[in-house]
Amino acid sequence: MNRGVQIFRKSPTMSARFKAHIRTVLNDCARNRQTISYRDLAHRAAIPAPLRRLTDLLEDITCEDHTWGHWPTTVGLVVSQSPPTIPRAGFFHHLQKIDTPLTP
Repeated sequence: MNRGVQIFRKSPTMSARFKAHIRTVLNDCARNRQTISYRDLAHRAAIPAPLRRLTDLLEDITCEDHTWGHWPTTVGLVVSQSPPTIPRAGFFHHLQKIDTPLTP
């Protein structure tokens, strides 16, 4: 993990603010029954580059959703911009890592 990403994740205030922005965008997507690309989510939630920051925050949100019993997580609405338009492999690997079923 590069230094910029480490600083980003270690700042609880910054992390909480960005996660709140992400959750707002994802809740809007869920309400409208839409998916969103990683790039569009980063833009709409004002997440600065690199994209790794966004994926780290999405992993944190997935863990929080699992812990709080909010399942399925809205993070599954974030998809690759190019076909197939599904979440990237890292999303599924993360679910396996936290021992979460792929279905509710």
